[in-house]
Amino acid sequence: MATRKIGVGVIGLGFMGRTHLAAFAAADAAGFGNRLVAVCDSDPARR
Repeated sequence: MATRKIGVGVIGLGFMGRTHLAAFAAADAAGFGNRLVAVCDSDPARR
């Protein structure tokens, strides 16, 4: 598949942010060449 991984960052870890994290993890496990490099949320409990 991909020869170079694309770095992904997620801003906001509410419902949609967590949904996107799950999708990025599934895509990475399937070999689509992405990796999570950063997350950000204004609520410290969700970081």
